[in-house]
Amino acid sequence: MRLLRLRLRSFRGIADREVVFARDGVTVVEGPNEIGKSSLAEALDLLLEELDSANTKELRSVKPADRDAGPEVELEAESGPYAFVYRKRFLKDRETVLRVSRPRPESLTGREAHERVRAILAETADLGLWRALRLTQGSRVEQATVGGAGTLAAALDRAAGTVPEGPVEVSLWDGARAEYSVYFTDGGRAKGEAAAVVARLAEAQRGLDETEAELRKLDEDVARVARLRTELADLAERRAQAVTLSQRRNAQWQQIQTMVATVTAAEATATAKRLDAEQKAGLVAVRSRLVGEQAKAAADRDRLAAVVAAAAPNLATVRERATAAAQGLQTARAVSAAADADDRARRAEVEYLRALGQLGALTTRRARVEAVRAALATAQALVAANRVDDPALARIRAADLTVQTARALRDAGQPSVVITALAAAPVEIDGEPLALTPNQPVRRSVADALEIVAPGHLSIRVVAGTSGEQGARAVAEAEDKLRLLCASAGVADLASAERAARTRGEAATAVDVHQRTLADMVGADVERGTAELSRRIAAFEAQIAGQEATPDTRPAEELESALKVAETAAAAAATMAEDCRAATAQRDVEDRTVRDGLAELETTAAGDQARAAAAADIAAAAVALVAAARADVTDAQLEADAVAAGAGSAASAAEAASARATLAA
Repeated sequence: MRLLRLRLRSFRGIADREVVFARDGVTVVEGPNEIGKSSLAEALDLLLEELDSANTKELRSVKPADRDAGPEVELEAESGPYAFVYRKRFLKDRETVLRVSRPRPESLTGREAHERVRAILAETADLGLWRALRLTQGSRVEQATVGGAGTLAAALDRAAGTVPEGPVEVSLWDGARAEYSVYFTDGGRAKGEAAAVVARLAEAQRGLDETEAELRKLDEDVARVARLRTELADLAERRAQAVTLSQRRNAQWQQIQTMVATVTAAEATATAKRLDAEQKAGLVAVRSRLVGEQAKAAADRDRLAAVVAAAAPNLATVRERATAAAQGLQTARAVSAAADADDRARRAEVEYLRALGQLGALTTRRARVEAVRAALATAQALVAANRVDDPALARIRAADLTVQTARALRDAGQPSVVITALAAAPVEIDGEPLALTPNQPVRRSVADALEIVAPGHLSIRVVAGTSGEQGARAVAEAEDKLRLLCASAGVADLASAERAARTRGEAATAVDVHQRTLADMVGADVERGTAELSRRIAAFEAQIAGQEATPDTRPAEELESALKVAETAAAAAATMAEDCRAATAQRDVEDRTVRDGLAELETTAAGDQARAAAAADIAAAAVALVAAARADVTDAQLEADAVAAGAGSAASAAEAASARATLAA
């Protein structure tokens, strides 16, 4: 058996820890003391030996102390042809899960998973030998017990030169195997009577678990009954104390209710006497106020009669001033109307002359706009027809530079031949005649091959070799690319491209200039601005056509002079009209002021007369009211009654205050 991975959860002090073992060699698990290294071997034993339903001392000892969780162990291992992952959770939320991945997939849970793992290990591993050879921390190092490891014992016997004791020993083994087969299959599963015993044992264990659970619930109920009895006795004692306190509080409350009734009666008496005293004092105040109002009414009557008599002369004078102000306002309005009519006529003449001038200026401006638009269209056509823009020129320049570079590289890397004539002699170089001057060398580069012929004497052929051919090919490729770029741009060479680019740049500059000129003249939207210009021309033409009977054909200079004269006359007429309007407004203000003053005086006079009449009526009524009141009760009797009522109210208030103090105490 080969261990691949071991994982522990909620195992003693280990919350969650996983150890992965190397497939080859030795895996060393290192760490401080009490970190849980020994727990790995203990967890492996519990996983392989114990059922998840077990409740042994060993399992309870590995339950974590700081949380209510069941210890969980998960193993990934290989044994013979089998590869599997085996997991168990003990004590709480018990669970056993087996996943076999080879030689064929299997998935089992519960006791079936436990039995299947036991069968796999019995088939592929010698667990007795494995246990015999284990050495754990804290145990003595001594001779291994191999009594239960038959394979080890046989191997040791063979190493010692001994063999089984003969057929008796063999027959004993066969008998043991036969007896084993009665109760178990070859895979280690119980069968027959053994299976029935195992089933009864499991059923008995489940019954035991259920009974223990019921006993735990009963213990909890017993503890709860004892606790409730203690609480019941405490509550009974507290209830008796509460009843005694309630009786004492009820007696106190009855006494307070009696005091409250006493205070309420005293306060009611005090309130009644206070109201009576206030009523008597009010009657005295009313009598005093009636006497005072009688005197005031007589004084008001005399004062208002004097005011009405004094206001009559001033009212007549103001009425005369109002009549004169109305006549002056009517005259000023007539003069202002005449001045306004003259002002309108002068302004109409000015508008007419201005319209003539603006119509001429707008017509000239529209002609300039059309001329600039035509020039702009021509420049745009030149730009569109010329394909040599800045990027195209840059590509042609780069291609030309590549050609020059390739040629330079070719010339630098090509072999050359220097021919020096010792005497004047004619030669031919690649079929081209050449007269050589003595002692003057002639150099020729060899791109591919070069043939030198001295007629009638010798012929020399110089071959450049591979490097020369490569240089020539590079030059040819660069020249082809340059020709293609020039052809796509519609030029012959770099010089033609530069001239075309300059021409295109000048045309583009002209386009920008014309576009800015149009923007200055008609705005950013040329079509809309031109249409607006035509609309304004049509509007001025319609305005002029509506104002003149026959077309005005005066020159622009005469129109400008006539406009200045008309503007001067219009300014004078406007000033006159404004002055007349100001004078009319002043007359209007004077008229409204006089009329408002007259209305105010008339209103005041009417009010004074009405108030004088009312004051006379009030004075007569006050005299009658005072006389009637004194006939019922004299002034001295009213004052005596008020003093007596005040003294009674003070005494009742003192009694009520005393009762309230007693209640508060």
